[in-house]
Amino acid sequence: AVISTNRKRSEVMQWLPKKQYQTIKLEMNNKQKKAYESVRDTFEYEDLIDAPSVLAQLTRLRQLTTCPSILVPEIKNEKEKVIMEWLEDNPNESVIIFSTFSSYLKQLQKKIKGSRLITGEINQKQRDEAVKAFQAGKVRVILANIKAAGTGLTLDKAETVIFLDKEYNPSDNEQAEDRIVPTSKERNHNMYVISLVMKDTVDEMIHALLEQKVDITKVINNGGIEALERMWRNVGEN
Repeated sequence: AVISTNRKRSEVMQWLPKKQYQTIKLEMNNKQKKAYESVRDTFEYEDLIDAPSVLAQLTRLRQLTTCPSILVPEIKNEKEKVIMEWLEDNPNESVIIFSTFSSYLKQLQKKIKGSRLITGEINQKQRDEAVKAFQAGKVRVILANIKAAGTGLTLDKAETVIFLDKEYNPSDNEQAEDRIVPTSKERNHNMYVISLVMKDTVDEMIHALLEQKVDITKVINNGGIEALERMWRNVGEN
């Protein structure tokens, strides 16, 4: 008989350093806050945003915290400002920037010179070319959809991943983080995971619940945003 034993990666690769986590909490600017509060309270904002259902409302609120420009072009993006500052302050660092919103990643690619995109819309050849260029140091920034780049990719040229927002399932985010885990002792390096979170919004609620390993999809299905808020309050009290 063949006996197999499952062992954790940390047990087999004892040289791996632990991931270092940092959460950067941001304040909404005035226009962003006005649009957010309007969608939260009335499901719409002027003639620009309409949320016909609770799920659509949640999506619009998340977009307003992460990438408001795809809804209202004149609203400045506070998370984008932090990204640009990080790239300027770390000119020699390779980085993966993750989001659930591929449409925004396309916008961001136009602003970050030489960056490559990995989303569900690109073909296998483009995906392989982006990975190869990144690993060879020819490309410094990968802009990736969390699910599209969450498995099957080795991007351990980078020490840092930055999350603009998160998937509802904590395991999806963990899989994305693991793209930078060194594949060999020779490639060993530190691992930094930075999360950008907008204070006093659904963004902060989702982040807090994900840290508790809560599957947000189940929470939403069991009561929508009100259930999300209740669970968030319980996490804060505990």
